[in-house]
Amino acid sequence: MAIGQSKQRLDAEAKVTGRARYTDDMGLPGMRHAAYVHSTIAHGMVLSIDASEALALPGVEAVFTADDVPGFLFPTAGHPYSMDPSHGDVADRLLLTKHVRYYGDEVAVVVARDGLTARKAAHLVKVKYEPLPVMTSAETALAPGAPVLQPSVNPDGNLLKQHTLECNGTLDEALAAADVVVEGAYRTPTMQHCHLENQTAYAYMDDMRHIVIVSSTQIPHICRRVVGQALGIPWSSVRVIKPYIGIARLPVAQESAKIQGLLIDLRKDENISYVETLGLAAYLDELEKENNAYISLTSQRTQNRAANKKESGAVLRERIDGYYEDLVMLAQSYSVAVPSEAATAFVNNLNQLITETTTANNQRKKRSGSNGNGADDSERPGELSV
Repeated sequence: MAIGQSKQRLDAEAKVTGRARYTDDMGLPGMRHAAYVHSTIAHGMVLSIDASEALALPGVEAVFTADDVPGFLFPTAGHPYSMDPSHGDVADRLLLTKHVRYYGDEVAVVVARDGLTARKAAHLVKVKYEPLPVMTSAETALAPGAPVLQPSVNPDGNLLKQHTLECNGTLDEALAAADVVVEGAYRTPTMQHCHLENQTAYAYMDDMRHIVIVSSTQIPHICRRVVGQALGIPWSSVRVIKPYIGIARLPVAQESAKIQGLLIDLRKDENISYVETLGLAAYLDELEKENNAYISLTSQRTQNRAANKKESGAVLRERIDGYYEDLVMLAQSYSVAVPSEAATAFVNNLNQLITETTTANNQRKKRSGSNGNGADDSERPGELSV
């Protein structure tokens, strides 16, 4: 590839044609889905949480609050771990909080049998707050007497970190010596990546000591560290898998089984109204038809392969030995019944070939230290007599 020439990505075709499989396309049979309950105020304290209506919704299995999960502080995933506190990310987050610091902060989480039910139940959770003063700019947050948002990080104010860099004098001296001074306040908006993949993850325990997380993250090692910090467990107890985006595929049997499970779940009584509202009934029927056809096709192909399975080497060898013995017997009989120079020459050439083959086979057995299949030379056809 030369400079100025473009090169097609290996996964480009899969992504633009819809064949790419992302983390959200995967999952495990019977897994549960979680949905956060986000705060509806920008700053305040959680006084109470009423989850009774959410728990009454069919398919909901649990609602967790800050009282139910570990209370270890952890940082927002961003940078590699550093032994120098001034270079590391600040641990200022909790899995669930009672102190709301921004609109949309996580105060509870709903667990249900499917994502749709989990999200619906999250809206049914009622949270009572004690509102606190809201700060909408850095100036108000740094003002004297401003409410402290992160007392665990800085109990005396809202200054998280600051850096000062001076070289060849001071800033005041440089400004005083400048011919022109331009002053202004500049703000940059929040920026988001235009990624094709949803930000999602699922997790399971491969034994009682290790958590396996399959995630769309770009930073699996940092993710492992942050999960360990949040749960208060050794980082070595966490394994993060980042699928090769756009290429990974499920085995066909597992993929078909997942589709069958999806159809069963969507046709349950608690989901029928959603299916009808969204007009999905015809699509589900078509999906079931095509999935069943695919299962039938793969099953037939498996049966055909079994029927056309090649014979084992032992069976083929036995058949070859039979043909060889017939050949030897025919040559022997013909040379006796109709003696001739041609028959004698044929028998002599055949005997020479038998001798060379037997010698080579014996040498090979001596080098390997065994006779391979346990047969001795007496089982092989011997030389012919004229």
